[in-house]
Amino acid sequence: MPVLQFKGKTAVESHHYTVPHHTVEFDEKLSVLGKGAKPNLDGNVIIEGDNLLALKALLPTHAGRIKCIYIDPPYNTGNEGWVYNDKLNQPQFKEWIGQTVGKEGEDATRHDKWCCMMYPRLQLLRELLREDGLIFVSIDFTEVAYLRLLMDEIFGPENFLADIAWEKRYTRSNNAKLFYSLKDTILTYRKSGSVSELREPRTEKTDGIYKNPDNDSRGDWTSSSYVNPATKEERPNLVYPIKNPNTGAWVEHKTHAWKYSLEKHAEHVLENRLWWSENGKAKYPRLKVFKSDEGVVPIDLWHYQTTGTTDDGGTTVKQIFGSAVFETPKPVGLIRRILELATEPNEQHIVFDSTAGSGSTAHAVLELNKEDGGNRKFILVQQAYDNKENEKEHLNICQKITAERVHRVIKGYKYKTQSGKEQKVEGLGGSFTYARLGPPLFNEYRDLGERLPSYEEIAKYVFYTETSREFDQSRINRETGKIGEHNGASYYLLYKASDEDDQACDMDWLRKVGAADANHKLVVYCEKVWLHQEDLAKYEFENGKQVRTMQVPFQLK
Repeated sequence: MPVLQFKGKTAVESHHYTVPHHTVEFDEKLSVLGKGAKPNLDGNVIIEGDNLLALKALLPTHAGRIKCIYIDPPYNTGNEGWVYNDKLNQPQFKEWIGQTVGKEGEDATRHDKWCCMMYPRLQLLRELLREDGLIFVSIDFTEVAYLRLLMDEIFGPENFLADIAWEKRYTRSNNAKLFYSLKDTILTYRKSGSVSELREPRTEKTDGIYKNPDNDSRGDWTSSSYVNPATKEERPNLVYPIKNPNTGAWVEHKTHAWKYSLEKHAEHVLENRLWWSENGKAKYPRLKVFKSDEGVVPIDLWHYQTTGTTDDGGTTVKQIFGSAVFETPKPVGLIRRILELATEPNEQHIVFDSTAGSGSTAHAVLELNKEDGGNRKFILVQQAYDNKENEKEHLNICQKITAERVHRVIKGYKYKTQSGKEQKVEGLGGSFTYARLGPPLFNEYRDLGERLPSYEEIAKYVFYTETSREFDQSRINRETGKIGEHNGASYYLLYKASDEDDQACDMDWLRKVGAADANHKLVVYCEKVWLHQEDLAKYEFENGKQVRTMQVPFQLK
């Protein structure tokens, strides 16, 4: 598979391992909670802080739990004023830190910086996703080619689903010299093959194709081809004769296979789902698809009529705040379409947005829950200041815009129409916990402090944050490092509370403990991870086990 090379890649490939774990501290005053409720991470959450650090902080409680991720990262157009701030130790990164990324032709490493910023975040986002989770990333033409290669590398090309063209505007600007862009791209990936089918709700336009020419008691229906695009040679297992019940003739396609297996075809016959045209003499059957069947196949062209435009997003923010306090916010309709595709109302699906901006994602979750009675939860992350001007003016975006918007949407708000008439918008209800990133659990690499924490202290933290279960100290096996197990997973801690070198997580160690461990998933916390990705993938394939390593620098606060 082709991979993207960029300056700094060798450092950022493993950077997500070395990002320190930070605590999460609650601010009850800025939270919107129900009567008697206390701030927590189980419901809706808005986190103030750097999103890379927040992603790492959420791993112990939310790894493998997020159903839908939507992010709207910097497009790197050269006009956003975004700053590279990931604190790596290599000299080249020290030159980048705190510097505004320049425009094309002015900054020779602008794309390298953007890739270095995205790579560790995408890796952590993948860890947060459920096996049946989906991630949607908004981007424009500036970085879309690089982003596609990054996501192919991290999520796997087999998990690419679509590059959705979103019609963000519907009028062109004649100020452009060459082309004017009316669209953005939304790259869509799944976590794994657990997502094998997607459907989105029908619309009035799609409902128009359903009719009932044979007065079927099941209601209106449309039909789809029964013929496979693949030839007989390509899919020999889908080649068999079909009997036309109206003529008694057995038919086969001359060159192509059928779309369905013989067993599935038998079900279609029993359910009277084959349509041979109104006179019953069609050359090949078609499959009845009833309007009562759930949803329609999603497409990769989203028109503004079904999603809204960037102007709509701006209008909503103006109505809530009385002025344009945020540039180019995404419309609620766009996020809603994503949610309708990726989540179910009757499930406690968690929706995550680590580039929350004005809070459109939370607005969409609350609005959709209100309409369909859903129980979706949101987690937003937004840094306090996204540029030096806001910092000078003490405009904390997370507090003053993101959280304040969600607050007003929950409680309701008023705005004036163009005619000057006051319009009231009813509150959507709901609640959220406001949180901030606290200090790191561990400090700089090997800065061990005045007292080494005991093995038991670290083991208790690791096991509780991984499983939310009480730690049983008697389960510790100091010889192997196993500290416990839960729900088919075994947890290991390779750490010595002394000046001795810690045990390394290498292939010899992995083969030894893996052979003796009956669980299919191994989670290893250690400081020294000496495993190449290729060797680890080979081990997992050959032994039928999943291995997740968490590289932690063991030292005090």
